[in-house]
Formats: sequence, structure tokens, C-alpha cells
Amino acid sequence: MVTVTELNPYSNKKELKKFVKFPWKLYEGDPNWIPPLNLDLLGLPFMPGLLTAQHPYHEHAETKYFMVEDEEEILGRIAATVNKRHNEIHDEKTGFFGFFECINDQEISNLLFDTASEWLKEQQMEMIRGPASFTLNDICGLLIDNFDRPPYIDMPYNKRYYQKLIEGCGFEKAKDMLAFQIDLVQKRKIIDKKLETVYKIIEKKNKEGRIGVRDINLHKIKEDFRIIRKIYNEAWKDNWGHDPLTEKEFNIIASKLKMVADPHFIYIGFFDDKAVAFYGLVPNVNQLLKRNTKRLKHISNSDLSRIFRIFTQKKKIDQVRMMLFGILLEGRGKGIDAYMFAKSFKHAFEQNYKDVEISWLLEDNDMIISPTKTWGGEKYKTYRMYEKLL
Repeated sequence: MVTVTELNPYSNKKELKKFVKFPWKLYEGDPNWIPPLNLDLLGLPFMPGLLTAQHPYHEHAETKYFMVEDEEEILGRIAATVNKRHNEIHDEKTGFFGFFECINDQEISNLLFDTASEWLKEQQMEMIRGPASFTLNDICGLLIDNFDRPPYIDMPYNKRYYQKLIEGCGFEKAKDMLAFQIDLVQKRKIIDKKLETVYKIIEKKNKEGRIGVRDINLHKIKEDFRIIRKIYNEAWKDNWGHDPLTEKEFNIIASKLKMVADPHFIYIGFFDDKAVAFYGLVPNVNQLLKRNTKRLKHISNSDLSRIFRIFTQKKKIDQVRMMLFGILLEGRGKGIDAYMFAKSFKHAFEQNYKDVEISWLLEDNDMIISPTKTWGGEKYKTYRMYEKLL
């Protein structure tokens, strides 16, 4: 007999842990799946997990979690959420689904989506969109191609058959997001030539000293993060689906980034001494978080063991993801973005990185896709957001 179990952010952690642990079994034997850290979802005493009521997202949202089970095991899971701030900002009545995982069974998938949809209709929603866990500021989109490589930090990975299951429930494409890759070894000559050109242009443009770019200041990191949040919320406000980050939400993201970030990869750009842009690359710690399927796997797959690897084996990381970028209108067209690009590539070469992923980019965001291509970027992954009228 198949049953549906309903949870919420106030459910006890034992129940939420079942929800979190289901993918470990579902992806068993898949070397490209990178298990998330449990603490990111369930939290610690000093840091709320995304699924728990203490996380600031839930201050402006209503959320339910659903699991489909039979007598022996979990068969699928899904989250449904109403982000009140999103609907106020975008003048919508849209609910979101996320954390979707399911066996390859259309009936089970239908049951999950029907259950989530019914609850959203009870909340007076008119549209369901996703996957987003829980917003576009978090892990979002369904991978629909190139399943033979593991994801970079904070990017999704899923079963190939999920596209069939989701579309089989009547969902249609809302928007695609793209990931570009730059092979720093193969593209070294192209990038070196580009670096030379950029620095010459900046030198000419900056004779009056109006343009500046600096690394974030670790001694004033709270102040710099406030600057970045302000630019981010302003620069992204007109982007499709964007939700501004509250101070509490941003602080949680920033605290996680501090654990893995290289300060020489995160920049603030200035024009006439005003901060107008930020740009950041983050080492791909997913290379160290892979699931161990051999000896002592229960110990080596624990959060503690995997975090220990981040701190002790960082030098093994040879991939980096460009995941932070925003530029205000008054900073555009002045070469600041190219200057920050150039600094990041220079540092990447100095640190012997081999690959850069630039992700994700909205499919129609030519302002960033075009320069990405000129630096040697090639599109290699597509992530899709779906929606359906309720």
C-alpha cells in the first residue's frame, strides 16, 4: 500500500532526516551524484538548516514536504512552498516545487506533484514552478543534458528520467539556464591574448583613476558582504524570477562561502569611488565531497569527515565556479566587468586551476553570455525551470 507522509519545517529532525536521506539510496552507484551536507539542510545549533523553521526563508514563506512510501521504503519526495515575498514583488500567485526525487515511476511522480499542487491550490496559488529549493538564489533547475559529469558547487544534478516524469505531469518549459565551461589548459593562448588586450584598454580608460577593482577585505568582511548584497539585490532586480535576499538569508550564504572561498577570487568594482559591481569565483569543493563507496564509507561520508577534507585537501581542487556577479547600471560599459574577469583568470593560472564553470546564466542574458564566449566559454549544460497552471 502506498501512502503520502506530510512534513513541514517544524517537524522533528528524525522525520526530516528521512526526507534528506532518501537520495542516498536513490543514487547508489551513480558516481556523478554529490551528496549535500546534512548540516546545510538540517542545520547546527549555531546555523539553521534550509529545511528547518529556524531558517530565515521560512519567515516569509509557507512550506510543506511530502514523501510517498510503501510498506518497505520511500519511493519519492517533494517540497511545495509559497514564497510570499516573491509573489508580492512579481505580482504573482505562484507556488514552487523543489527537492524532487523519485523512482522511475510515472504514477508515483504524479502522486507527488498532485499532492503538492493540491496544497498550493489550497493556498490560493494559480501556478506551480520549479524545481527550486527554494528560490533562484538556491539550487534550482533540472539538468536535461550532459549527465556524464558531476555538478560544480551549488549546482543541481538529477536522474536523466526526471525530465520525462515532470513533463509527463503536464509541466512545460518556463526558462532555461545555461552553464559554460572554459578549459584553462586548452584555452590558455586565447585567454592570455584577451588578458593583454583588456589590461591595455583599462590602462587607457583609467588615466583619470575612475575605475578600481579590489579583493574583498577579510578584516572588514561583514562590511564588504553588505556592499555585495546591496549591489546584488539592485543589479538583479529586473532578472527573471529574481528574489532579493534578506540580510539574514545573505548572512547564511556568506557564512558558507567563507568556509570555502578564496578572497583573491572575490572582487568589488568601483567607479568614481562608488561600489558598483562584484564578481566572485568559488573553488569547486564538490571534488572533495564525493561519496565514498569503499572502506569505512559510513565514517568517510559523514559531514564531519567531508568538511575535514575541505580544510585539509583544498590544494587538490583544480576547478572553480564563477557564481557571483552583479553590476549596477552606472558601472556598465566602462570595462569594470572585463577588469574583474581578467583578475580572476590571472589568479586561476597562478593557482594552477584547470577548469572554470560559469553558471548559471539565463538563456537570454546576452550581456554575460557574449563576453563568456569571447573568453573561450563553451555551453555544456542546460538546466530547465518548468511551470504549470493549477
